Amino acid sequence: MNDMFHRLSRRMMMMVGVGRQTAAPLEDDAYPLLQMCLPGDDMLENVLLLQVAGVASRPRVGADHVVALLQGDRTRAVSIASSDQRTRPRDLDDGDVCLVHMVTGSRVWLRSSGDIDLIPSSGTVNVTGDLKVTGTVTAIEVKAGSIALTTHEHSGVEQGQSNTGAPVA
Repeated sequence: MNDMFHRLSRRMMMMVGVGRQTAAPLEDDAYPLLQMCLPGDDMLENVLLLQVAGVASRPRVGADHVVALLQGDRTRAVSIASSDQRTRPRDLDDGDVCLVHMVTGSRVWLRSSGDIDLIPSSGTVNVTGDLKVTGTVTAIEVKAGSIALTTHEHSGVEQGQSNTGAPVA
């Protein structure tokens, strides 16, 4: 009887662990599969990578994972959370949420103030589709094609003293 409790308690202690990813994910039809090392140099193969629905990432070699070992069985492992110490933002305020690209450092930063910052490492934010803004747009420069708002001139128009009227909708 004592042996049975010992085995049961050992399996329960082995149900969750932290591992470090040792190879690039293998893409399967259903889920990516990982290889990782647990403390004590225990290697795990074919660890399912489960992620929050609607959010997908491809963790890099060296990322840390919380691993659930189903029924304490090391051949039935699932990564239920991952983190990468090398790219974790260290400048967030309490309540901030930040999506960070693990290689380039580009960010979508939801600030506790209510502001949203888009910070591309390339300096460019690309929008495909229509952009509707209900509020003020503040910019250093606005361009339509090759025409810059701050430097364009109208040709064939005589300079005068009067102002034009408001735009007609």
